[in-house]
Amino acid sequence: MSILKDYVSLGKATVFLIGLLVADAIIGGPIGLLFRGERHLILAMLVIAGGGLLYSRWRYTETASTRLQKRFLWPLSFFWISLIWMLLVPMFTGGDISMALRDAQSLTVLPVATLLIFAISDLESAVKRLFMVVVISAVFLAIFQMGCWFWLELRPTSTEVYYPILATIFNTTQSIFVGWHSAPGGGYVRVVWVSSVWLVVAIFVAPLVVVRKWLFFVELLIGMAIYVSYTRGIWLGLLVGVLLCTIANYLVLVLSRRGALPVKNWGIALSGLMCAVLVISSVDFVARGQFGFLSRMVDFSTIGVGWNEVGSDYSEFAKPLVDESVSERKIQAELLLKKWSERPWMGWGYGSYLPDHFSVDQAPYSYEMLPFALLMKLGVIGFAIYLAFWSGLILYTLKKGRPEDSILFSSGLTAFLLASHTNPFLFNFVGISVVLFFLLWWASLKNE
Repeated sequence: MSILKDYVSLGKATVFLIGLLVADAIIGGPIGLLFRGERHLILAMLVIAGGGLLYSRWRYTETASTRLQKRFLWPLSFFWISLIWMLLVPMFTGGDISMALRDAQSLTVLPVATLLIFAISDLESAVKRLFMVVVISAVFLAIFQMGCWFWLELRPTSTEVYYPILATIFNTTQSIFVGWHSAPGGGYVRVVWVSSVWLVVAIFVAPLVVVRKWLFFVELLIGMAIYVSYTRGIWLGLLVGVLLCTIANYLVLVLSRRGALPVKNWGIALSGLMCAVLVISSVDFVARGQFGFLSRMVDFSTIGVGWNEVGSDYSEFAKPLVDESVSERKIQAELLLKKWSERPWMGWGYGSYLPDHFSVDQAPYSYEMLPFALLMKLGVIGFAIYLAFWSGLILYTLKKGRPEDSILFSSGLTAFLLASHTNPFLFNFVGISVVLFFLLWWASLKNE
């Protein structure tokens, strides 16, 4: 009996540590909530707890209840295959192995996810608890983002005033980004753009755990927080995910003999998101007489003044000025494709980068245009395996999962992937914590 109690306690501790890791990623961003390194401490404790839990299952429970299903080996297999581009390819291309390991270090979450999938006996219940952690943490983050946005929107304040306050609360400002930016259509306030990718995930989790009477307000609040991230990649991901979920919901309704919506409260969630756009756009217009959302989404270029040489004189003429973030991504795509063409099949391996074009000295391998960067690093073969990994998760879920779960899972994962492939999200801690979450969710769905 004592052994059983220990096993149950260890299981609860493991689930608690997963929730703590997710909450830290959502609220604390890429750096962390309290101090640098707590994420690694939580991960280490999680591995120890998961290992002890797995040992307990094998040692003290019936063999039949601990069968390892081969499909759960998918994330671990992908990790072992990735070692080729972490170690072998950089060796043959003359790359820096230490740089390659730094570039791909987030992939170590894949064997951790596999361990947890094996170790947790009631994975479905554990994931449902994790859903609550995601939604509650997302609401707290949304409240913080909206508080900052309304404050700066209605009473513009110098960063010299509020950044020391943020540094005092979070012990750093590197994980918190709040400030004014200039869009082609006018200035706007951008808040916590990295962690906002978790808010996109929370949009598709909330219908599963939030009661009907509160769902509209939760989606409204999270939707407004996503809006004020002012990141086009996040908006694009959310838009596509919402469209997929809405279309799939409608098709199941039309084709199903029962005539019931699989995602029963999706209409409430959708209305909350639409109202979020209306609310923020209205406040934006009242405060500054313009729609920052529209200028950020539509006006990628404006007309500026240039000079044209005629003989020895210069004449004034109008020329387009392209949004800096758009032009940077175009340059990245062109240069990355050019380098990929030199080694098209196996690529250059993780850690590789363009020597004459990178933005961060500490992480030169990090690019916003992730698909082109991965194609350059992994080549056609590695990139095909990469696509097969994500596609396999979605296709198997659509085939085996319940309609409601499979639709929300597939739409949420698609939204996250789109958001993280036009910004350097996926290979930092925030992005890879989302991957851990989706792998656990995926495995729980396949237990149906």
